[in-house]
Amino acid sequence: LIIPDNALMSPDELSLYVVGKISEESESWAGFVLKETGANWENGYGIGRNDTLKEFIGFTTDFEANGIKAPFEYNEWNLVSLHHGNSVLEFLAQGESQGVHNAIDSITRNRSSLWIGWTGSHLDGRIAEIIMFNKRNSKVERRLIENYLATKYLLSIEGDLYPFEDEGYNNDLNGFGQELDGSRHISSGGSGIVCVDAPSDLNNGEFFLWANKELSWEETKQLELPSGVPSCLNKIWRISETNLSGLEADIGNVNVVVDLSEYHHLDLRNVVMLIDVDNDGSFLNDTPLSSKELMRSGKFQFSNVSHLKHGVRFTFGTASSQTENGFDDYVKYFQTEIIDSLIYLRCKVAKVVQGAEFLVEKSNNEGKFQLVEKITGESILDSDMEFSTNDAEAKLGYTIYRLLHVMKEGDTVVLAHCGFDYDLAMHDYSDWIIEDQRRRMNQEMEKSQDYLKIMAMYIVIVLVIIFIVACYFRRRYANAKHERDLLLQQISDLKMRGVALSVSEPGNRKALELDKLKIEKVIESKLGESAWMILNLIFEDPSISNKEIAENVSLSIEGVSSSLRRMYTIFDITTSSNKKIALIMKASEISSNSI
Repeated sequence: LIIPDNALMSPDELSLYVVGKISEESESWAGFVLKETGANWENGYGIGRNDTLKEFIGFTTDFEANGIKAPFEYNEWNLVSLHHGNSVLEFLAQGESQGVHNAIDSITRNRSSLWIGWTGSHLDGRIAEIIMFNKRNSKVERRLIENYLATKYLLSIEGDLYPFEDEGYNNDLNGFGQELDGSRHISSGGSGIVCVDAPSDLNNGEFFLWANKELSWEETKQLELPSGVPSCLNKIWRISETNLSGLEADIGNVNVVVDLSEYHHLDLRNVVMLIDVDNDGSFLNDTPLSSKELMRSGKFQFSNVSHLKHGVRFTFGTASSQTENGFDDYVKYFQTEIIDSLIYLRCKVAKVVQGAEFLVEKSNNEGKFQLVEKITGESILDSDMEFSTNDAEAKLGYTIYRLLHVMKEGDTVVLAHCGFDYDLAMHDYSDWIIEDQRRRMNQEMEKSQDYLKIMAMYIVIVLVIIFIVACYFRRRYANAKHERDLLLQQISDLKMRGVALSVSEPGNRKALELDKLKIEKVIESKLGESAWMILNLIFEDPSISNKEIAENVSLSIEGVSSSLRRMYTIFDITTSSNKKIALIMKASEISSNSI
């Protein structure tokens, strides 16, 4: 892999992490990452193999002066990292320092590309992941990143803080902690949906990490869940809370922020946090945590959570929609949908009495609600009532809607809630519109393609017909030409035998004249003067045209054609072409007593 040179690839400081392995067949000086000019490794930085030895070497600026070595075994996965900054260069393997160079200047820059898997020699091995920062990571940052990589790829490293990867908890590891020197990192979210921060009692050398099993994000009802929680996310996280000695620690309470913006079908008012407090592998006997603060775009926070201890599992579920007032069977449904940028709310309430009043309210900050619409029950007693309304003043962000029943005393009772993320829904709706337009365009294109296919078929058929007709006429022309050539050859043969002399020998012309008496006797018909003249002209020149004949016999072209047709009949000329030649051929044969 080649990454073209840019400012980010030529930093003054860096932290570079590589997970990879090298086979015995790998070439000398092969390696993982290299950015230098020439072949002497005198600038830039890199992590490669030290000649043919079973050693890694990490360097910046000068391979000879600054290179730090680390042993490896063939075909075994390694986690190595190179850190340059604050006049210090350090190289680590499996989380353990392999050497430090002090008083190091900034990295000498170059304009070369960054090469991965090639250092002038090809790497025979594997590279699983590379992480690079254009600054030197602090010690606590480095420890967390190394634990992330070690957990993800099931590697053993010095200072391993997460012991549950062998049970499948090796996905999206995040964490925070505090080094012995007091440097700390106290908020982490990474690429996952869970962010934990604000530890109340974090001490030197203590770390808090969590990871999940790499499962789908769908809801599941297969786990053992507490009463009132019919389903939860399929993802389950597990906590590691230890110090650098590997002993369990206690960092106090934390805040947990969960981003469910991609799961807007969930009712955020009913989302709970499930914590396996007794650490028995089940949520069945644990109380769901429902206290939370709604945040923007589908994020919400559980504050001062105290039960997230070492080994504890947690996830998030949806509580049932039952209310404390016993109205769970009263509301059949209360839901939202978006149509043409408007939010529509649809509801069905059972056993509505005459004059019953309902309120639909909304809130964008979970605190203050405002009226959307007031609905009054119809006159039919004890019947189900369906109604719908729309929120014409929908705002961006997440909105909570609630349905209230107005009691006789004027008090209100909350019957149901539903949540709606307008941003996300509009995005999905726009995607649906675009997809629908694309589908229609595809249908039109398919119709056009079908039409073009039919037209192409017709064109092919026409071309085939034209080809067949052309072949027919070509063959017909060829046959006629062959017939003409054959007749002319026969005439030539007659001349060669003395039946007719060459046109070029006028002295013998008299002996070559057609014999009118013989001809009339054979055809049993008299030849008129014009017919006889025409016959002699053709005898003189078999290729003569009707126009030329007409000029010589003082007839019209039509008259010549008519005379020829009569002679074709009385001479019994049946050929479809070359009739003139056939006519004169027959007349010549009669005159020469060949017939």
